Amino acid sequence: MDLLGPCHAKPRRTINPPLRVVFIINLLLLIGASLAWIVYTWPGRNVVTDSSSEVLMNLPGIQQPPVQPAATAQLADEAEVIGVLVKGRPRAYEVLAFRAVPTIGDPSRHVVNDVLVGVPITVSYCDRLNCAQVYTDASAKTPLLVGVGGYTKRDGHESMLLCIGAYHYRQDTEEALEEDATSFPYTHLPFVRTTWKQWRTDYPDTDVYLRTLTNGGRPLRKGELRTRAAKKDEPTQGRDKPQTPKAKP
Repeated sequence: MDLLGPCHAKPRRTINPPLRVVFIINLLLLIGASLAWIVYTWPGRNVVTDSSSEVLMNLPGIQQPPVQPAATAQLADEAEVIGVLVKGRPRAYEVLAFRAVPTIGDPSRHVVNDVLVGVPITVSYCDRLNCAQVYTDASAKTPLLVGVGGYTKRDGHESMLLCIGAYHYRQDTEEALEEDATSFPYTHLPFVRTTWKQWRTDYPDTDVYLRTLTNGGRPLRKGELRTRAAKKDEPTQGRDKPQTPKAKP
C-alpha cells in the first residue's frame, strides 16, 4: 500500500463558487416561498393587499363574552360606552374593550356578537375612524356570525370591513366589495355613545362588557381593570353621532 505524503494528498472536491451562490439563492427563494404560502393559507389569518389600498381578512368576532352587573363593574365614570336597549333590557359595551391589544394586535376585538333577551346583537367598532355600528336580525335567536374583514380606502373613503361568510362589507355603508355578494343581511339597532356614569344613572340595572386583557396580554387580576377617559375632542364619523340617552320611563 502506497502512503502519500501531504504534497501528494488527494484533492477534496469543492463546489464551484458561482454554483454555490446560485444554490444559496435558490434555497432562500424556496424558504421565502414556503413562508409566504404558510401565511397566505393560515386559517382565518389570510391577508391580501392590493392596489386599492385594501387589507382583506376573515377573523371571527368575539362570541357572547361575559358581562358584569353595574354594581360590581370596575369602570371609571368617564369611560365611554356603547349602550343598547332591547325589550327594556339595557346593556353597555366599553369602547376601550374594542381596541386591539398592542402587544397582540388582534383585530377580532373590533366585533362582538352577543345575545340580549333572546335577540342577537352585533357591536362593531373601528378605532382608526372612531366609528361604531350595531346590528341585529329579527329572525335569529343565536349570535350572528360577523367577523372582522379588514379595511379599505376604495374610492378615497376609508372604512373598516365586516366579514360575513366569504364576503366583505363596508362598515360605513354596508356595501359589499365582491360583485357576487348578496346585500347586507342585517338591520341597524339603535344605540347611544355616552359615559358609563350617564348610562348607569339612566339604567341602574344594566350590565356591561369590559376589556379583559391588559396590554401585556395576560388576564387581569381582581382590581386591575383598566379604563380610559372618553375622548371628548375626537370627532365621530359615519352615522354613530352620540345621542343624549333618554331617561328610563
